[in-house]
Amino acid sequence: TKEHNKLVMMQIGVLAFVSIVIGIIVSSIIGRRVAQNVNNLSNKMREFARGDLNTQLFFKTKDDFADLASSFNQMADELKFSMKDISNSSEQVAATAEQLTASSYEVTQSTELVTNAMQDITSKIEQQNHYTKDIKHLSEHIAGKMQDITKSIYSVNTSASSTKKLANDSDHSINDVTTQM
Repeated sequence: TKEHNKLVMMQIGVLAFVSIVIGIIVSSIIGRRVAQNVNNLSNKMREFARGDLNTQLFFKTKDDFADLASSFNQMADELKFSMKDISNSSEQVAATAEQLTASSYEVTQSTELVTNAMQDITSKIEQQNHYTKDIKHLSEHIAGKMQDITKSIYSVNTSASSTKKLANDSDHSINDVTTQM
């Protein structure tokens, strides 16, 4: 029985050692996969933050990373669409101030959609582990840029209104001068 106990203890020791080695290998594989996903996500967010609105995220897994990528891609598409609308609206500013006012309203709605999409991404980011903190900071940076865009649109709208008023005042002045002649 002493030898049997010794044999059982040795088998338990070997099983414990094998279990620990397998655990380390599995943890390393999972950790590497998570680190690669976080690194990929971080790199893509940097590309996006630099202005590449065609940046898309793809993960082969069906986990939180894939959900986050889907939300990010949707936000990027909506932002790209919004930016295209903004660009079209900017071209119309030269033609007429009234079109700018209408376009500004559409841009505001698009900006709200983008802001909502960013809030969804932010909530997903908060659910991630400590590796995703860099992604959150990048999303906040993008939100700041969107606020800057909104402020710029407001400024352009204000300038367009002032320009329209000046044009109307000039038209009245010309009419007065013409009438006096």
